[in-house]
Amino acid sequence: MKNISVLTVSVKSDLPKYLIQSFEKFKPSNLNINYIVIENTDDTTYKDEICSAHENITWINNPIQNQPMEGGSHAHANGLQCGLKYVNDDWVFICDPDTLVVSETFFEEFFNKKDEGFDCIGVAHHPGFNTVHLTGGLIKTDLIKKIDLTPHSDDGEFHDTGSRLTDEIDNHYIFRNTWNDSSLVDIINEPYKSWGKECGIDRCLDSDNNIMFLHLGRGTAKFSNLYQQSGKKTYNDWVGFANQLSKNDTEGVL
Repeated sequence: MKNISVLTVSVKSDLPKYLIQSFEKFKPSNLNINYIVIENTDDTTYKDEICSAHENITWINNPIQNQPMEGGSHAHANGLQCGLKYVNDDWVFICDPDTLVVSETFFEEFFNKKDEGFDCIGVAHHPGFNTVHLTGGLIKTDLIKKIDLTPHSDDGEFHDTGSRLTDEIDNHYIFRNTWNDSSLVDIINEPYKSWGKECGIDRCLDSDNNIMFLHLGRGTAKFSNLYQQSGKKTYNDWVGFANQLSKNDTEGVL
């Protein structure tokens, strides 16, 4: 694979910058990534900062929210649908802005699953539905563009955006993640093991039980000081780790 797109929806934060830097750090040298950042408000405070992270960044304002957390899953799905209009590559990796690639094996593992014939490959499953959770997922573009990503309720049961993908794309694969099984923390590599089981960061494992992808969780809320819970890693913790990751020095961080 020579080209992919990465699509993320953000709300008044600089989180996509660290996401993009991590993808660029660990991607294969022959891979070109086109980034689409959907700012789900009319705000442009972080546009220049984020767009300075790489030359292949498309910034789109999708002004359907006024504040972080407003509109919930429906607003996020709207942002994704907006962003998909700008995806021209055969495959797109959709992810939350508070995520990081932390190993070259990330690309190896995902591309191997693509070559095995999977059309939707996720970093975690939704605990309530056992469906692909769009914390992060590599998806065939022509398939996802045909799907209405709007969350829905059937017989009184709520289904999120990832449920649509899982329902309509049969051949999907989901990697192991500490969010889904906290006991996996006992077998993963450092420094991620030392963070413990209650840090709030979801950690996705590769085939050798090493961590290849992270999700801070509640990142937008943490950035805006709208979420604070004892023992959970903060926005400042996350940025500190991301900066150290870019310097190849993560020992003891977080």
